[in-house]
Amino acid sequence: MLIDRGRDGRDRESVASAQAPATGAMLWTCRPCSTRSLRLDRVFRSPPRRSVSLIPQIHPLQSVFDILGRHGAFRTPSPSFAEQLARTGEIKSFSKEVGRPRIRNQILFCVFSSIGVFTFAMWQTNDATIRAYAVVEDMLKSMRDLDFNARLRLIHEIHFRKKWVELVARPLLDRVNALPRGLVQGVALAALHHVHQLVVDSNDFHRVCWSLGALNVLVFAMWRFRSLRPFMTRHFTHDPLSGKSYTLFTSMFSHRKFTHLILSCMALSVFGRTFAIHWYQWCVVREHPESTQKWHMLAFITSGGLWAMLLSHIAVARVQYPRLLSRLTRSAFLGLYQRAVPKLHNASRVLDSAKSKAFLGLSGAIHSLFTFTALVNPDVGVALGFLPEYAINMCSGLYLLTAFNLLGVLRGWSTFNHWGNLGGIAFGAFYWVCGDGIWMHLKSLLLSVKLILVRIERGEKPN
Repeated sequence: MLIDRGRDGRDRESVASAQAPATGAMLWTCRPCSTRSLRLDRVFRSPPRRSVSLIPQIHPLQSVFDILGRHGAFRTPSPSFAEQLARTGEIKSFSKEVGRPRIRNQILFCVFSSIGVFTFAMWQTNDATIRAYAVVEDMLKSMRDLDFNARLRLIHEIHFRKKWVELVARPLLDRVNALPRGLVQGVALAALHHVHQLVVDSNDFHRVCWSLGALNVLVFAMWRFRSLRPFMTRHFTHDPLSGKSYTLFTSMFSHRKFTHLILSCMALSVFGRTFAIHWYQWCVVREHPESTQKWHMLAFITSGGLWAMLLSHIAVARVQYPRLLSRLTRSAFLGLYQRAVPKLHNASRVLDSAKSKAFLGLSGAIHSLFTFTALVNPDVGVALGFLPEYAINMCSGLYLLTAFNLLGVLRGWSTFNHWGNLGGIAFGAFYWVCGDGIWMHLKSLLLSVKLILVRIERGEKPN
């Protein structure tokens, strides 16, 4: 029911509600509105007509070029898929994106380190020879029963023992005598006497081996401290993926296991003695004056270890690592998900194991010493300490050792550093072929330079 309300609309609404039936009635109440909203002309009015035009309405700020481009006047054809792919540039493969470890810095480090080590060894050998000849020149006349090199060597030993007594033995003896008399002083005197007797009765190669062994023991003791293990892992093991070069040198004196340390020191003592004896005999035969062979031995051990580590680094960077990346890339390219995912896990495991088994130890240098000794003395027998009856000549042992390392490389064994062992064998063979000529000619050249400098120091005119 529509109720038109005017000025008296409230009274009419109340009357209507009073006259409504009490039961079953529905009361309609409307919001108050004006009479204008109920006009029929507005209710039934037709919607406003819009002008229809085929030309789009142009915004006054819209540019003419946008309009023409919308209608296709300046529209360029969409590029093809090949053009879009060419615009994006070259898509690098997974192996190129990851890259390979570099070897240039490591090669340069080994080359210049070897040159520097041998130059230093030649200079020190010449200096020791000149000092031994100049200090006790009058003693040479009373030693006519000895050859010239034996005289120089004896003079060098006398000079060393004199320095040992003055600089080490006597100060230690004074400190021990200052202790209160008793058990402590007696034990200290006995230990000092034992050490003094060992040093006096030793030769140069013995002292070199003891010095290297003491250095290896010191580094091994540093591995025992948990707080130092991160530092030792970073600086005393060589990881080919790290890009470091100096660890090629520091890792040679690093051993984690006690058995590895003991075997390295024993082998170094045995083959180092053979190396020193050979070069002493070589100097006697060639009449080449040398008072000591310790610097030559140190240079050979250092260079042999460096080149052995370098070959291991090159093998990982150019053989093992690219092969691993190619396997992963091939599996991913073929879409073999079930094979690619396990290989990814295996790759991470291989890389982790490579980091945990980073290169360290004197194995490469020892293989160099053994190779040189076997080629110099091929008929000398060699046997293990616990199996002395099963002895073979050293040349046959060298062949077996080389075959074992080649088999380890081909089979991919990771228990030993087979690449490093082969590098040590190669360096020992190279030095056996042309090491004597290199040593003699370069040392003679440096000796001439040394004599010129000595004459300049004395105020004499160099020839």
